[in-house]
Amino acid sequence: MKNTPISTEKPASGTPVSAWARLSLVWRMTRPAFLLLTVVACVLGTATAAACGCGLDLPLALGAMAQWRKVHIPIFIVFAVLALGHIFSIFLFWGWV
Repeated sequence: MKNTPISTEKPASGTPVSAWARLSLVWRMTRPAFLLLTVVACVLGTATAAACGCGLDLPLALGAMAQWRKVHIPIFIVFAVLALGHIFSIFLFWGWV
C-alpha cells in the first residue's frame, strides 16, 4: 500500500468529494495491517488450543484477563504519572507555567 500524504486543503465549495476518496481515507485510518495481525493471532491461538485438545474455555480466558488487569493497570498508572510529570517539567523549565 502506498503512503500518500493527506491534503489539508479544503475542496472548493460545492466540489463533491468522491465516495472512493472517503472510503480510502477510512480504510487507511483503521490501520488494516494491525487489524489483520490481530485476526491472525486470534486464529493461530484458537488453532493451537484446538490442536492440543484444550478447546476454547471461556471462564479460563476471562480469569486470565482478570489476572492481566491486576498486573497491567498499576504499570499503566506508573507510566501515566511519569508522563504527566515529564510534561509538567517541560512546562516548568520552558517557563510556560
